[in-house]
Amino acid sequence: MAPPRNIPKFPTYDERLSLMEELRQATETGDVLTSGQYLKQYVDKLKQLNELMDQYSEIDEEFGLPVTLDDDGKRELLEAMEETAKAGELFLADAENKQANMKVGIQGIVGRMQNMLSRDFDMLNLYDPKKNPLSFPEIQSSARTQVVDFRGKQMGIMTNKLSGRIPMTVVDANGNRHPGVFTKASYVSIKRDYEDMIRQAVSYYDDPAVRRQLGPYKTALINDGAFPGMDREQITEEMVVDKLKEPIRNILPKYRDYLIQSNQKLYGQDPATASDEQVLGFLYNEVMGEKEGPVAAMKKFGVDLMRQPEEVMDELTEGLKRGVTEGLSDVVNGRDLGLRDGDRVDQRNSAMSAMAGVLGLNSLCARSVNMKYLDEEGIEHEGTFMEFAEGLDLMGKGGSKLFAHVSDAPFDGRANPSLANLQVLDFLSGNVDRHGGNMTYKVDENGKITGVQAFDNDTSFGVVPIDKNNGIFRLAGVNQLKVITESMSKKIANLSPEMLKFSLRGRGLTDQEIQASCQRLSELKRAIKNGVKAKTMDDINASGKKLCIVKDEDLKKISFDDLARQKHTLFENVKAYMDAKMKKAREKYPFNRDAEKPAPRKFEEVNTTDRSYTAGGISESMSDMARMIKNDVTGFVVSGLSKFLHSSGPWRSMISAVKNAEAVSRQVKREIKMEYEGLSRDDPRVKAQLDKADRAMKQVEDATNAYLQRKMREKHVKDPEDLVGKGKHAYEQKRIDYALKLRKSIMKYKAIQNPESKAEKDAKAHVQEKIKLSNARKAKAAQQGAAMKR
Repeated sequence: MAPPRNIPKFPTYDERLSLMEELRQATETGDVLTSGQYLKQYVDKLKQLNELMDQYSEIDEEFGLPVTLDDDGKRELLEAMEETAKAGELFLADAENKQANMKVGIQGIVGRMQNMLSRDFDMLNLYDPKKNPLSFPEIQSSARTQVVDFRGKQMGIMTNKLSGRIPMTVVDANGNRHPGVFTKASYVSIKRDYEDMIRQAVSYYDDPAVRRQLGPYKTALINDGAFPGMDREQITEEMVVDKLKEPIRNILPKYRDYLIQSNQKLYGQDPATASDEQVLGFLYNEVMGEKEGPVAAMKKFGVDLMRQPEEVMDELTEGLKRGVTEGLSDVVNGRDLGLRDGDRVDQRNSAMSAMAGVLGLNSLCARSVNMKYLDEEGIEHEGTFMEFAEGLDLMGKGGSKLFAHVSDAPFDGRANPSLANLQVLDFLSGNVDRHGGNMTYKVDENGKITGVQAFDNDTSFGVVPIDKNNGIFRLAGVNQLKVITESMSKKIANLSPEMLKFSLRGRGLTDQEIQASCQRLSELKRAIKNGVKAKTMDDINASGKKLCIVKDEDLKKISFDDLARQKHTLFENVKAYMDAKMKKAREKYPFNRDAEKPAPRKFEEVNTTDRSYTAGGISESMSDMARMIKNDVTGFVVSGLSKFLHSSGPWRSMISAVKNAEAVSRQVKREIKMEYEGLSRDDPRVKAQLDKADRAMKQVEDATNAYLQRKMREKHVKDPEDLVGKGKHAYEQKRIDYALKLRKSIMKYKAIQNPESKAEKDAKAHVQEKIKLSNARKAKAAQQGAAMKR
């Protein structure tokens, strides 16, 4: 297919042309799939669609650009795409039924074509000709995974670790600004983290100091009959160590056996066939639910931690607690979504956006797309960009203040349809973590909530079957939805499995995950078909387990509180969150109809490096110490290390100083008010906090130097850096590595505070000037705003 001469050279056109040529060549191979009717239908539809897309890409002779796409053109293209998409899905389903390899051959090419068309369809569906008229090639270009270049640009950070969420305003090719948050690509690691914990625990048996303690454990094992028919003298040290390691290495299979023997089910699944990630999820749940902690929890299924050396027991108890707290999202993803180690999580946000789009509910979820960005050093980061949700983040950090805009009786029914629609969208996507805290609330001038917009949709699209009566975690089963708006019921009835599959393609989901959504769609269609029409709460109460189909206007008239009495619904969840937060907020912030609306979110005019020189960067510089541990730089967490039997005095002093500095950093963060965050560290208004931070860091520096001096004497070296690799075992080396990294953090902190070299002094002066100009601009803008109000 040769391109018309006047079509502009957009990368999207070349991509489409290349795939069409691949498909043409593949159809000439005589493959068994080439003779089927589904491929012929797809090729015919694709040819018609390509001709139509070429037509809307032609350059206007007068202006030298493609014409802007109006409503009629949008509708014509969407209809042609939908016909092509359905034909493509029918072909792929037929190929799968014939057990073809879906990654290669014609089916692989069609799959890639469907992925590309899916993103085009989503972006075109979102396009509003009245708000921002564009040409079709421009819309297509926006549908591709963007690579945003931040080299030399200024950007803020939500936390000072780039592994977290990074707020940024993305300016698209058409000059439109999109403020939001970029989340780096994140993956499930529950099993890998567990295996690292076990590996670390058993490694302590190689420590000579631990091996010198084996006498009592050897006696205990003999008394337990672990070495039948053997005299004490015959039992070697290695035999004792192997027996001690055995229950630790077998924690996972022991727990699986415990679940099987006690006839427990994992959301209806047999523990014998459940994935390791799911079993671990329930193990962590067991630990979290046991009042006496990990030791008591593990004793239930035959692992007695009290019969292990203290180093091993501490490693396991700390690791299990960490799995519950720091790894909670992975626990949910593994246990409740059925994801396995290495499965990507973040891009499920963009899949949820696509599903909302195909149902005509773009405003119900914060818009998310796959994106890459180049940081200041030119390093490419893959991830997902989510635009900020509209409305008030009442449950977020600082949300209590926002309750000044919310009346004491915030729900008058107007938000009921959006909550009902979101509940259905969550069911279709299998979102197991929807709650009142991951949505924003649209509030009118009278403090009444008129609607919601969802964000944080990455715990979606799992494969765990949903119990229709009991649901799963925070996700209602189909019999628990209770209500569906009439408009939504029609959308679901008209949504074909082929279009649902098509909408989710190109977003990193597996075929199994997409198929699971189609299965939920079938369940929902059956529930709607067997449902009853309702108008009042009495009708809903009389419906039993049947789904109630309610007109949007009728649903607005039903009391929100009455709907919230329906167990396991999103209404009940939101009310619980709202009541708890309202009660706390009202102690300080009574409803004020004239309260000034919060300013739109914006970011500092200083970049990630510059921020270190600001008052807001003081506590961040200090918290580097704790974060480098939590980021697994050294492989263990500070908490608990000072309790070990073989901890030296200098080591315990250093850890104590670090913990004190962490506490001071949190205090400093609280004391430096938001209006002071952008001030220079040399500003008198933050001097008291800076002095407090300096004192804490000096304690850390002195304790670190004392520990390193001791190790240098022990190892007969003259420079701290010569201690690398000098540890007599892995355990000691990790402590040395930690102290060395701590030393670097302190040096970095001091260099920012009191630069010595000319380059450092010039950098500080330059940043201070930037901060000064930035604050002056802010002050001027605030004055102009106040003058306009007057």
